[in-house]
Amino acid sequence: ISKSGAYVTPDSCSVLPSVTNMSLRDCAKDLGIKNLTDPERGIEAGTKYMAKLREHFTDAATPLDTLCFTLAAYNAGLGHVFDARKLAKQQGLNPNVWFDHTEKALELLQYRKYSKHAKYGYCRASETLPYVRDIMLQELIYWEILEADRKRKAESEKNKK
Repeated sequence: ISKSGAYVTPDSCSVLPSVTNMSLRDCAKDLGIKNLTDPERGIEAGTKYMAKLREHFTDAATPLDTLCFTLAAYNAGLGHVFDARKLAKQQGLNPNVWFDHTEKALELLQYRKYSKHAKYGYCRASETLPYVRDIMLQELIYWEILEADRKRKAESEKNKK
């Protein structure tokens, strides 16, 4: 997650983009974490903040949807995800499903026609949607690698016998 959000360059001072995230800073403060530029403290705060965000999406259709909502809230802000879910319902989409439903509503919040009626206003969905998609793709690749490794090990054990 930090890799997807960091946009690290060789001359970067920090790989923690969320140090500028006010909600993360508030969460870290509540947890007594003072130095978010320390990678261990930043990861600790980010992990706890993600868990706190996830609690808002217990009604998501699947665990995958819960993860997508949580990632979107981490990137765009919880209020924008609430707005998108409300708009999804208004648009006849399922507010408990991310792909092809709430993500479409979040995209609409880039446009004044929709954002002017949203409690939290305009949302930079052009940043949030690729963020969520990139992380989900990385997770899929990770699980495919683990599965291929598991099969390779099983085949190796079978050939030893």
